[in-house]
Amino acid sequence: LIPIYTRFLLPSEYGTLDLLMIVATVANYLVVLEISQGLARVYADARTDADKRSCVSSAAWFVVASYVVFVVIAQALAPAIATALLDSRQQTIEIRFMVLAIAMNGIYYLLLDLLRWQIQPKRHALASIVSSMVSAGVGTVAVVVADLGVVGVLAGQIAGATVGIG
Repeated sequence: LIPIYTRFLLPSEYGTLDLLMIVATVANYLVVLEISQGLARVYADARTDADKRSCVSSAAWFVVASYVVFVVIAQALAPAIATALLDSRQQTIEIRFMVLAIAMNGIYYLLLDLLRWQIQPKRHALASIVSSMVSAGVGTVAVVVADLGVVGVLAGQIAGATVGIG
């Protein structure tokens, strides 16, 4: 998508998108304290299906609860985050979409990791391909047709992660 985005996004928008993606990557590690790595460790050692379900359930509820708290706090602080991060309170909508993208992608990646640990390559591949296609499709339409800029790219990520979760 880089050729499309660089063609339709202004250089300042592309810079904003790059900065937001770096922040999103760090946030996805910090918000849930890399619980997926801990789950990978205990999931492999679980002896029974009930133990595995218990581990997965605990991790999933922790991840969902963590992201809900993150979304509520970050949405409330979005204007201040936009000012601090992007030096512009007028880019609050980009921050709001970034926050949702962080949460949806974080939940999606936990579920995708679970498919990997369960050794379900077909379901993992299908989820990855469908999520990527939806993300690329929605993002491209939102940027090229609707001229939504950075918000369009983030909307594509949110849509892809949502479909991937499903």
